[in-house]
Amino acid sequence: ITGRSAGVRARSVTLKNETSTLVINPDCADVSIVNLTGEGRLVIKDKGSFPEGIDNTDLFMAPGGGTTEFSGSSSGEYELSKTAFNNLIINLEDGAEVKLPSNNNHKLQINGYFELENGEIIYTAENQSIHVGGNMNVGSGGKITNESGKGNLASADTLQVGGDLINDGIIRLTKRLWDDYSIATAMDDEKTDGRGILRFVGESNVDFKCNSTTNISQLIIDKGSNDKYKVTLFSKAERFFGLLGRATNNANPEGFRSGVAYPANPVILYKPLWLRAGTLELTGHVFIRSLSEKGDGNNGLDCFYIPERGSLVLNGRDVKVWTTFS
Repeated sequence: ITGRSAGVRARSVTLKNETSTLVINPDCADVSIVNLTGEGRLVIKDKGSFPEGIDNTDLFMAPGGGTTEFSGSSSGEYELSKTAFNNLIINLEDGAEVKLPSNNNHKLQINGYFELENGEIIYTAENQSIHVGGNMNVGSGGKITNESGKGNLASADTLQVGGDLINDGIIRLTKRLWDDYSIATAMDDEKTDGRGILRFVGESNVDFKCNSTTNISQLIIDKGSNDKYKVTLFSKAERFFGLLGRATNNANPEGFRSGVAYPANPVILYKPLWLRAGTLELTGHVFIRSLSEKGDGNNGLDCFYIPERGSLVLNGRDVKVWTTFS
């Protein structure tokens, strides 16, 4: 749809299959589609306007629906006006900065796959989240960064993935650039560096490939109810995977049975690595310098736990895990 078609009104549009594509160009304004369905592709070009009338409940945006693509030249800031998509592709040139939706509690829901080919998604406030139900690919021109400089145990930013995560670009969910377990850093409440969590969910085996910079505060493996399903983490180089959260954080005491100092399954573990359920297999070049540092020593709450429903596998001569830095 071009500018010559401005003022288009459609009660119902169906993009029947993957070969069906509707392109909205930037010179086209005032387009309204009341009901969008199908499994095709909606392309918003060069910072064009998203058609009015489409909301998160439309079948095109719901699970099993179509693919929305934002592409072309779009320098400066670009705010996503919708909070939910089925599949989402962001391929914006000129270093575009994509802001997360300001409504829906700052949550972006992607039911299917997410491809961030070009452009930068920035967490600008605490408690922002991106939930991806399927696979996620970050291309060489893609970035996800945390510029909020905020966050603590109760207000972290989150990236949740249900499928594979392949990073060829930059994922930096914390402003901290290296792990530092000095006393000063240990007492830091992460309000200046930001706290960003990467969480893997779902009952399936998935790959997590760090082919470029991937810095996070906490990695949570939450794959079902036992250790059957696995996340295989591969890092192309040691510098490409950084687990940089506070290792001094204690566990949440609500998960402890009365009178038991070392339970099998604490409810919440705030260490940089939390194996809530499932298996984490480390491959390639991985160096985790600390799983736990001494906190307040309160009844074992500062210990690192591998629960009954979790497993940790070290696979390869270039995989190193230190239980403690000190």
